[in-house]
Amino acid sequence: MIKADDILQSFFKKASTDFRINKSHLAVFVAIVCLWQQNGYPTVLVATGREVMSAAKISSDSTYYRIVIDLNKFGYIRYSPSFYKKHGSKIILKI
Repeated sequence: MIKADDILQSFFKKASTDFRINKSHLAVFVAIVCLWQQNGYPTVLVATGREVMSAAKISSDSTYYRIVIDLNKFGYIRYSPSFYKKHGSKIILKI
């Protein structure tokens, strides 16, 4: 089983040379890994934007969605939005 430490180590190694990644990306990715760990390392994490935003200490919806879309586009996660606030979006860690 892949551990959170391994995921974070791989992410930081890759992100350290990726000029597109900033502190907001770091905060959201770490929050996703924490939620993944708290939920027992599921293959697909189902989490609401509010859960991730709270863990990442981000209060702006637009910032959160921009960052999640970036992480998806840059290949760090696979993000599948639910479009329903009460249903979590699906997130797969790709590192």
